[in-house]
Amino acid sequence: MKNGSDIYYMNDSYWMVSSNANTLSLTSDSSFWAVYPLLEMPLSTIKSILGEKFPYERLLKSAINEGSEYWLKLALNWLEYMPGNELNPFVLALGNILKDKRYPQECRHISGRLIKKSNLNECNGS
Repeated sequence: MKNGSDIYYMNDSYWMVSSNANTLSLTSDSSFWAVYPLLEMPLSTIKSILGEKFPYERLLKSAINEGSEYWLKLALNWLEYMPGNELNPFVLALGNILKDKRYPQECRHISGRLIKKSNLNECNGS
């Protein structure tokens, strides 16, 4: 990562983030803050580096639920580049964003477009 951290897959079971001072395993949703800076790079670039085994869904869900408008916008940007069927796990969270006027209008509009692009909608609770 650009902040000097390394990300690697450990023993075919879990992902680790290592920096000069710390090593953190990405085993719980609360640990994904350490890799939020990945969202600042294009999804295609990250996928070419980390491959398909990386838990992108967990990273995105963590960033969406984190509460920061900055990380939310970056997560939504990644979601815009994903095919519709890969958006299904995010529909409930996107529906919540769409309905909540505390989120910026831009985020609500993007959420609405992503819901329409998915194979589901926020009304069916999936």
